[in-house]
Amino acid sequence: MKYLIGIDSGGTKSELTAYDLNNAQVFNLIGEFGNPAVNLDKTVNNLISLIYDCVNELGREECQLIAVGMAGVETGNYAELIKKYVEGAFVIKTIVLNDAEMACKAYFGDKDGILAISGTGSSCFAQKDGAGEMVGGWGHILGDEGSGYHTVINVIKNIVYKYDRALPFDDLSKAVMEEIGGSTRSDIMNFIYNNEKNKIASLFPIISDYADKGDAYATMLLENAGKY
Repeated sequence: MKYLIGIDSGGTKSELTAYDLNNAQVFNLIGEFGNPAVNLDKTVNNLISLIYDCVNELGREECQLIAVGMAGVETGNYAELIKKYVEGAFVIKTIVLNDAEMACKAYFGDKDGILAISGTGSSCFAQKDGAGEMVGGWGHILGDEGSGYHTVINVIKNIVYKYDRALPFDDLSKAVMEEIGGSTRSDIMNFIYNNEKNKIASLFPIISDYADKGDAYATMLLENAGKY
């Protein structure tokens, strides 16, 4: 059976889906994060591991193409590096694009359209009359407003603000502190400075859960994220 592999790699996880030539899904697997701007070695290892599991199951010779949409590859020569690593490991034609561009092309084809991604990071890709342009995708130091990571950091900053002024924590802040297993200044700093941003962003579901329950602070955070 001939098949194609598509991979969506972001700051928290990577998802591989294989399709036969009739566009029927034949394999799916979730793996670790994929963003070379965060950690190139781990990104490559995680990607190779995902692909290996798939071709080991379906057969390497039958795979016609690997298409990778990955956060951060528009920086420097990361796209070419990832392509080189994958093609070198599996000898299968590989396409590597930024995840927002890949998703935009997958959804709109050759038509005009705009696609926004708000995951661990945030970015937006627009295409019109055959040309494309990306906005955002600057990473957590320069941007990522509206992303899961940025929203969690806003909660942590609020916790720090209240901690310094001996103010009571709101329910959402208490839940976040409970999740990181801490209650002290040292606990907060250890969590933020000793974890990669995908780990920090993994706290985002707490915010969305509280928003679903009608928590005013959590709702405001999501509304502000949407405005970016």
